[in-house]
Amino acid sequence: MVGDRRRQERYSVAWPVRLWVRENTFIAGRTVDASIYGARVLLDRLPAGILDLNDVCGLTICPGSPEEFHCIAVVRDLGHHYGVGLEVKDELPIPLGAPRTSTSGAPEDSALLPSAPVRPAVTQQGRITILVVDDESSRRRLLSEYLAFDGSQVVQVHAAVEDIFGAIQEWHPQLVLLDMGLARADALDVLRRIHREEPTIGVIILTGNRELALARLGFELGATDCLFKPFDLDRLGQAVASSIGLVSR
Repeated sequence: MVGDRRRQERYSVAWPVRLWVRENTFIAGRTVDASIYGARVLLDRLPAGILDLNDVCGLTICPGSPEEFHCIAVVRDLGHHYGVGLEVKDELPIPLGAPRTSTSGAPEDSALLPSAPVRPAVTQQGRITILVVDDESSRRRLLSEYLAFDGSQVVQVHAAVEDIFGAIQEWHPQLVLLDMGLARADALDVLRRIHREEPTIGVIILTGNRELALARLGFELGATDCLFKPFDLDRLGQAVASSIGLVSR
């Protein structure tokens, strides 16, 4: 039965959700993808120790909408940066494909779309391209999935210097998310070189919670914003929108 569930086709959907971790306590988030038997969810926050594998939670999909649906979910995976894999006890009855479009051109299943974009998906010049540079593949993937929700093109890059600047030359991104803890490159040198060679590219640096001196140095070298890990997804969206606004002027 578990094997059959895992083989079910998955769909890229961005439903707003509430994960009820206590009787009167929920954490908001949105789905990355789903099948009729479960979903991967990115939560806005995830306090340490509040969830464990195999915990049983309540799950509300599309809260406050006509399609609102409640079910019981079991935590099957805990990823980095608030990613949670859930198995539901009952089949999800909500349509999982692309939203239907009415004759007026407006989506009928509007509740199945993200409640609001985390940032503008396009500038006056067209679609935004974002480069995500991080040693940790799972974090790169989760950040990329979140940033791609509203139509942006997201490119994941390993942390070698030649890979970073090769991707910049190939994809011409408007924005780079740069982890400052790279193992195979000096992130400050990377930031300095981006600012020198590609001054129109915005750079958001990701650093540890107490590394204030590093954050200040990053701003001096041209960073447009800084996120202290762990950060919530709303803050990421705000940083992206702000940085795109700065480099588009």
